[in-house]
Amino acid sequence: MKIFNTYIIPRLSYEGAEGLGELIANHILKADFIGVDSVRLLSTAKFADKLKNKFNLTFTTGIPSKRFFTQFDFYTRPSVMSRTKLSDNVTLLIYHSTASNDEARSHKIRLDSRAFIEFHGLNQYSKDGERVELNTKTLEMLNFIFQNKKQTKLLNFDFAFDYREQAQICYDYALEKAPFIAEIPNARPSHQRFKTCLYIQKAQIKDGYQAPLTPLIQNIKLYNKQEKNKLETPLTRLEFCFLVS
Repeated sequence: MKIFNTYIIPRLSYEGAEGLGELIANHILKADFIGVDSVRLLSTAKFADKLKNKFNLTFTTGIPSKRFFTQFDFYTRPSVMSRTKLSDNVTLLIYHSTASNDEARSHKIRLDSRAFIEFHGLNQYSKDGERVELNTKTLEMLNFIFQNKKQTKLLNFDFAFDYREQAQICYDYALEKAPFIAEIPNARPSHQRFKTCLYIQKAQIKDGYQAPLTPLIQNIKLYNKQEKNKLETPLTRLEFCFLVS
């Protein structure tokens, strides 16, 4: 909850996401561990460069071979993606894409004037099932980014509810933990790959874009985290991609 309380909650009133805090606190069955695992922001390109220089970051760059929304659920393929590891678990991505270009066009500025910043792997476990604390560099970067409200806009974040139990990865299990899912119109459980991962999202994908489930939820994912991360103890994750703006 540290990242949510320290960084996300102060942005909710600033950028708007009424009801999100209440939903997290009261409508999802309490888990053994909860926390933010991924964060996505829209930034000015100048601020992204400032971030790189301030923390002396070295990136690898490339063009993803797949549609970007199939990996991270939200945007289409970026033109170039910069990637660096902040620790064994945490990855930082900075990239331009069709969505950042559209944002720049709406303000009638250069297409490369906007960029996306993403953190992944903020809520992870060691092989023996113990939570891994974030290192000083990652915390300093989060502080730096979230203090700059004028140059960064929080878009969405993945909030994980982790249960120390071996569970069948199915729609009924998701409903057991969050019964309100059944009330979301057009929400459908998707294909289960190897029976270890289940997406709950809109049934229809149009023009390479997955429409949000609700104004507050992009999609929901249920999966066997023990298998995914080769942990020694059972762990099942119910993960919500929450929308802020």
